Amino acid sequence: MLKKVVYDAKLFINEDINKIVVTVPSHYNDLQRRSVIEAARLANVQLTSLLDEPIAAALYYIGENNALNQELILIYDLGGGTFDLSVLTKNGEQIHVVAKGGINNIGGEEFDQIIINKIKQVYYRTFGITIKDSIYNNNLLKILAEECKITINQTNQGLEKWFYFDNRFFRVYFDIKEYNTFALEIIRKTEECVKDTLKKLGLSLPDINQIILIGGASNSKLLYEYWQKQINTAFQKIIYHQPLTSVSKGAAIYANSFSNDQEASKSNLDLKNVSSYNIAIKTKESREPELIIHKNTPLPVSGKKIYALDTRARRTELELCQYLDSKEFTQPLGIISIENSSISRESSIELVIENKVDGTVGIKIFNPHSGAPLKFDFINNDSEAKYDFVQQKSLIDSLFINNLVD
Repeated sequence: MLKKVVYDAKLFINEDINKIVVTVPSHYNDLQRRSVIEAARLANVQLTSLLDEPIAAALYYIGENNALNQELILIYDLGGGTFDLSVLTKNGEQIHVVAKGGINNIGGEEFDQIIINKIKQVYYRTFGITIKDSIYNNNLLKILAEECKITINQTNQGLEKWFYFDNRFFRVYFDIKEYNTFALEIIRKTEECVKDTLKKLGLSLPDINQIILIGGASNSKLLYEYWQKQINTAFQKIIYHQPLTSVSKGAAIYANSFSNDQEASKSNLDLKNVSSYNIAIKTKESREPELIIHKNTPLPVSGKKIYALDTRARRTELELCQYLDSKEFTQPLGIISIENSSISRESSIELVIENKVDGTVGIKIFNPHSGAPLKFDFINNDSEAKYDFVQQKSLIDSLFINNLVD
């Protein structure tokens, strides 16, 4: 996909493209971010930066509104499958991300599910059987549900529609009050996340000057009216700033800050970001992950800790993991494995974890006494298949793009 996008962009501007900025959801974890970096390698382009989508949208909005210095801006990004929020402020050319938050499993798909549930309910009530569980039916339900959702969200009115499944026609009326009852449950969950993120900063909603709504699922009259009621309209604003295109335009502005083109008007943006996750280590003996780097710490940042070697085993293993707020929803990233025999006369190691500017996680291990670097293996448990870069590169290079071989 990335190769296709770059190829089409070259055709559009009639120039070579060697460097790119890619936007990602704020809560992409280390493995997801590294997969994007690897995709850029496979596509033969230099990845200049990974940019969080809410921040990209903010860059575009701020770029068109110069009178925003010292104001607190909240980016409310309700996308297809995730909810992300960022709190930031601007001081001259410097943009400071103060905090990030979000919910991984809330987005437009949850609104789609309200529609799907209603279709299934009416079908069963009409025919006494359920819609057949097939790939075709499931895909069709998703497509039709999204179409209905968009219409209902934009009009905030009921909708009557005929459907055809399993050789049967039937009519469904989507009552706006019923739809809004379920939709408000989703919106209130995002409100709780917003308030919780602000509370950890010692802030509350009245401290925010502007709320910028982005993401396809935020393009809803119900959502706009809901947040309009939560603020003081005399001092605060709710803004739709091109919610479907602001991310890509913000990424272009950020990419321009890296430009070497002498003729182009280069922006001087200085973006200061924060960590998206708590980064922790779990040992065989520990019941809970031990925090190394706190969420919402200015990037880049590193944390270190001394760990005793597991003398009962041939190797010492430490599990690297990330979590947002609750340790109950920890995401394992992989196992750090050290050969005990390679560390002569030592009973411990110094582990250094880095959270880099692009959000990826780096690992270093040292002899705690001499400071000498030590070798280790990192085992990613999420991937059982062997990954061969050369083979993957060969496959992608052979792909046809726009009926041409690149």
